[in-house]
Amino acid sequence: MAAIQPTDIFSGYTADGTALTIPYTAIPGLTAAEAHATTGDAREVLRLILEKYFTAIQALPTAERPAYMSISRGSLVGLDSVTVRRSYQLSFDESVVANATALRAEP
Repeated sequence: MAAIQPTDIFSGYTADGTALTIPYTAIPGLTAAEAHATTGDAREVLRLILEKYFTAIQALPTAERPAYMSISRGSLVGLDSVTVRRSYQLSFDESVVANATALRAEP
């Protein structure tokens, strides 16, 4: 499996050396109001990025999924009649070199 590129997950992703850009259309459900820099909700931005990443990885054939990272999504758990909770679990294999860590390169 080769490393997954950001554009494999987020269509329209760009990076110019000082900033990265992910279009709203690459994150289903995210609105401009939710992503607004000063009045938005960072929790919703993160939740929808995690959901997009999870669904993109699950859409890959098993043999194409990363070997040294994983993401899983828990079932919805009812907290009361109008509230549910969902969890995401991520893990990354890291190499340790000179007291620092970095993601392990995919095979």
